[in-house]
Parts: sequence; C-alpha cells; structure tokens
Amino acid sequence: MSVLRGPLGTVGLGVCLVVLGVWTRSASLRSRHWPSTPGVISASYVSVRSGGKSRTGTIEYRYTVEGRTYTGSLLSFGKTLFESESTTVARYPQGAQVDVFYDPKDPALAVLDPGAAPGTGLALLAGIGLVGYGVWRGLAR
Repeated sequence: MSVLRGPLGTVGLGVCLVVLGVWTRSASLRSRHWPSTPGVISASYVSVRSGGKSRTGTIEYRYTVEGRTYTGSLLSFGKTLFESESTTVARYPQGAQVDVFYDPKDPALAVLDPGAAPGTGLALLAGIGLVGYGVWRGLAR
C-alpha cells in the first residue's frame, strides 16, 4: 500500500489543511483592523475552459501605499468561497473605485473584503478531521 494512501498520508494531508486553516483564519481576523486606501479594479472577467465546464473569475486591482503602487487579486480570506464567479465579477466591474485593505507590515498583501467568514474555518475543521481519522486508522491496524 502506498504511504500516501495510508494513515500517514491522511495525517499529512490533515496537518497541511490545519496549517492552511490556522493561517487563513488568523489573517482574516487581522484584516478587520487593516488600514484602507483607495483603489481601482484593473481587470474583471470570467474565463471559461474545458468546453464551458470550468469557469474562473479574475479580479485584479491597483492601489497605492506611501507612494508605491501595488497590484492585488485577493478578494477576501474565504468570504467569497461560496459565491459564483459571475456574481463576484458583477460586484467588482472593471474601472470601479474600491477600498483596498492592506497589511501595514506588508502592503503587498491586501483584500477588498476584510474580516472572517465561516469558510475560513473549513480547512481547519477538515484538517482536524483528517488527522483524527488517520490516527484512528493507524491505531486500528
């Protein structure tokens, strides 16, 4: 049996999801207190691939902090997880003026929709579940 398919692989995947979940949840909570600056949507479109079965929404924005211009594409930390690409693109049309919330320690990290959402905890919960299941399967052998 491959290690990746066994309990060790399940635990490894779970640990990765826990780390991702903790980082995302932490960043989303911090972003509620980030300063904002005016920005503009520089690109907003939906790409269709694989014969129309795969859709990807792209939103890019420009903003300036202390005289330096940045480009961002992160909308939020999980808030738009369950939103369709078309809805997201409609909310942020090209040329629209927006408030960009940026990390004061690293202005290159920014979001348009700060704060936490239930989606930010999904990776954490899934990771904990996978770690638990992997440990249980390993002990059941």
